[in-house]
Amino acid sequence: PNEPVWLRGLREEAMGSFSRTGFPTPKNEAWRYTPVTPLVETPLAVQDEEPLLSHEILAGLKENSGRTVLITVNGKFQPEYSRIPEGIEAMDLAQAIALKPELVASHLGRHADPGHDAFSALNAGLFKSGIFIRVPENFISSELLHIVNLSRASHRGGSFHSRNLVVLEKKSKIAIIETYRSAGGESYFTNAVTEIVLEEGSVLEYCKIQQEHPEAFHIATTEVTHRRNSSFV
Repeated sequence: PNEPVWLRGLREEAMGSFSRTGFPTPKNEAWRYTPVTPLVETPLAVQDEEPLLSHEILAGLKENSGRTVLITVNGKFQPEYSRIPEGIEAMDLAQAIALKPELVASHLGRHADPGHDAFSALNAGLFKSGIFIRVPENFISSELLHIVNLSRASHRGGSFHSRNLVVLEKKSKIAIIETYRSAGGESYFTNAVTEIVLEEGSVLEYCKIQQEHPEAFHIATTEVTHRRNSSFV
């Protein structure tokens, strides 16, 4: 793919780290009581194609998810079924990499270190898209922003490696609910990474809800970087 040099370097570093460490075992302190054997024994394959979901399903999801909503399907942002809050910048992460390379490069992979965790490394190596959000300086949002991540696998063991980058500039404030939902289909693996940057004096209220497929695997990393007087609730 036609990716910038810095992103290719991030991917190579991440996959090199994953090749060296592999999936975590009970010998890893953080995973001592959370065996990943059922996941490792499931044949996994990245699912790039989008599922065939009707206009009615996505339009209904938009109408029932709040006044401001960002919808992704298998990790890919769906702007036509989203309502972006006025004053906030939101787009697919792949688009942000192309349009705002310096800003994205200064944060992507800088907070969720691919060398620290095997699943973060796998995500950095394989992600194709996700959501980029920038809340401008001094902007106070009165609207609750709902991010709905909808997943549907066309084959058993489909895996989705979505990546989100959220940047709150100085003295901005917003509340975000992030929901992961299943649209049926086969069981799948969600491996999501969200990097959040809170500049000086910014405030983020954040809640995550899981409504995944009953047989799905869900692993997520959320890394928050605080500047002075910022708040993450």
